[in-house]
Amino acid sequence: IDVFASAPFPSWSITADPHLPGVVFASNPAAGTLRTRDGGKTWKPLQQPVTQVVIDPTNSSRVYGASLEFMRSIDGGETWVFPPPIPIPPPPDPPPLGTWSIAVAASKPNVIYRLARFQGSVSELFRSEDFGVSWTRFSHPAEFDLEAKVLVDPRDERDVFILSPIRGVLRSTDGGALWRSLNDGLPATHVNSGIIDPAGLYLRVAIQNRGVWQIPLNPRGRAVRVH
Repeated sequence: IDVFASAPFPSWSITADPHLPGVVFASNPAAGTLRTRDGGKTWKPLQQPVTQVVIDPTNSSRVYGASLEFMRSIDGGETWVFPPPIPIPPPPDPPPLGTWSIAVAASKPNVIYRLARFQGSVSELFRSEDFGVSWTRFSHPAEFDLEAKVLVDPRDERDVFILSPIRGVLRSTDGGALWRSLNDGLPATHVNSGIIDPAGLYLRVAIQNRGVWQIPLNPRGRAVRVH
C-alpha cells in the first residue's frame, strides 16, 4: 500500500523484486512503467508502458512485460526488446491482440507461460522454452475468460495453473496439454487472484466475497480456509 501511494499516479500492477530489497516496478499501460530502487522514495520512468511486470525468480536482470506485445529486458528494465510474436493462427482465426498474464518457471527459467487474447473474446495459453523467443500454443477450459491469470509451480516447470473468475482453479501437470479442475472444496469459482508459496507446497487463491483459501499441492487435498 505504501509503495502504491508513493507512486506519482495510480498503477494497475505492482511487482516487487524477490531478491533485491527496495526494487519495485509500478506499471500502467496509459501512464507508463516506473521503477524504484529505494522502496518508493524515488521513481524512474522506464522505456515501455506495460500492464504487468514479471521478474525472473532466478535472475533480477531478466524482466518481462505484458502489453500489446510480449517484451523482455535483460538489464532490469532499462531497455526492452520484442521477441518474435506468438504464432498467428491460420484463417479464419484473427491475429493476437495482446498479452495480459505471464509466469516464469523458477525451476527452469527458460520456460515461460503467457495468456494472450484473440478477437472474439477467446484467449489462448502459450509456452516458451527459450526465454520467449518461440512459442507453442495450447487450448484450455477458460478460453472465454479474459480476466484469467497463469501461475507455474516453482518446483516443476510442467505444473501450470490458470485462475479464472469463470472456471475457478485449473491445473495442468504436463505443461498445458491436459487440464483438470481443482475447485473441489472451494465455496465458489470466482477466483480474483492467487499465488504459489516459494516452496511450492500451497496454492493460495482469493475468491470474491469469500476470503482467501489455500489448496495443498503435494499431497493434493481439499481446500481449507486461511484464518
